[in-house]
Amino acid sequence: MRYRNRTAWEFTRFRGVEVVLVAILLAALAGSCQKEKSNAQQLEERLAAIRAVGEPVTMDELRATLQKVTDADNAAPILQQAFTKFDAGPNAETTLPFFNLQLLTIPGEAIPGEMVLAAKTLLDRNAECLSLLEKTQDKKDCLFPLTYERGAGMDVSHLSKMRDMERLLCLNSLVCAAKGDANGAYMSLRGAYKLSEDLRSDPMMINLLVRIALRSIASTATEQALNRVRLDASQLTALQSMVATMREPGEYRRALISERCLGLTIADAVQQGTLPLDKENEAVFLAIKDDPDVMAREQVAFLDAMEKGIAIAAQPFPQMLDEAEALADGVDLANQSNVSGNSKLVASTLPSLMKCSRAVARDTATLTVTETALALRRFQLAEKKLPVKLDELVPTYLKAVPTDPFDGQTLRYVAKGDGFTVYSTGLNRSDDGGKKYSDSGQQSDYGDIAFVFDLAKL
Repeated sequence: MRYRNRTAWEFTRFRGVEVVLVAILLAALAGSCQKEKSNAQQLEERLAAIRAVGEPVTMDELRATLQKVTDADNAAPILQQAFTKFDAGPNAETTLPFFNLQLLTIPGEAIPGEMVLAAKTLLDRNAECLSLLEKTQDKKDCLFPLTYERGAGMDVSHLSKMRDMERLLCLNSLVCAAKGDANGAYMSLRGAYKLSEDLRSDPMMINLLVRIALRSIASTATEQALNRVRLDASQLTALQSMVATMREPGEYRRALISERCLGLTIADAVQQGTLPLDKENEAVFLAIKDDPDVMAREQVAFLDAMEKGIAIAAQPFPQMLDEAEALADGVDLANQSNVSGNSKLVASTLPSLMKCSRAVARDTATLTVTETALALRRFQLAEKKLPVKLDELVPTYLKAVPTDPFDGQTLRYVAKGDGFTVYSTGLNRSDDGGKKYSDSGQQSDYGDIAFVFDLAKL
């Protein structure tokens, strides 16, 4: 009777956490009983098994798996030039949309004159930077210098600069759309989507999360542009094709495999004394760094936990999201309960890595909604009307009826006059009617993930 007031999803998740916690307790008991093999032997067996299926276990091995990029095809050197030319000025974060997403108006509404003037000033100041970004369009690959040997201290300074480039391109798209320059808006959107894909070669989790952030900004810019200027069928088709190719089912799993390499590399470096303890890893390694047997036990537990996480990442939505959340909650609960044999390395890494599934699900929803919106607009241009149901888009405009990663159902779609709203229920898994803006007009992280279009605004 104690479950009477729980929703079905809450009940399922609660049971999932119980199952994970029992599994952790059983693993701890099994580990204590397995005395015939040392922890070091178990570690070597685990590493050999992973290598046997062709997966890396060190950062050097990970580097060897990366696609080779020739200098002629590499966009990174041009992007690095663009970084040096970029000048945001003193007030971009407080005065300009995309540099501050809260300043974006509802799609199609007029942009304040002073904001337009500030945007044009910044774009003029960064004309050379924009020209360099345009040159990267012809480069099919991109790989920045890798510093994997530094472990957690690897250089990722280019990621924040990529965000600045994304903001600049999306701001340019907005200004072009506002003044009726359809081709200018389209080319900037293409550049914005291409920029997110320029980070594809590096599989680390932080890289994936930045790619997700860039794609979200580009999708927002697409919604803004479509409600301000008429893109033609060829432009809509090209953008839809770009968005469709970005949904890569294996990228989260790939990122977890990379984080497994990073965790093992950090543990080895700490044990060998080549990586000094800092505040971040002191709590994990201080008590065990001088005991090889205990360190090996921690690494075995880490590998076992990561194996579960990597297997979960290969599951379809929404099963993957549910199981990832349950695994993260189970590890957290075991840690809070001081379960005997609980791994500090697992407790400090796995929950946050599993909770990245939320960002992956949100990204999948955003891309699916955006692709569907572009398909709807193409249908509208060709048929002079909107479809009654999304099924009508298949197979001419979409390969399959789009589904919501959060509940596995068809995306919600509402047509009204010459406009439409297509949306996912989002992280709260609640159908809020496509509402993504709070009463104050700001976009909410936990509302529906929606794309709104109204032909009357053009």
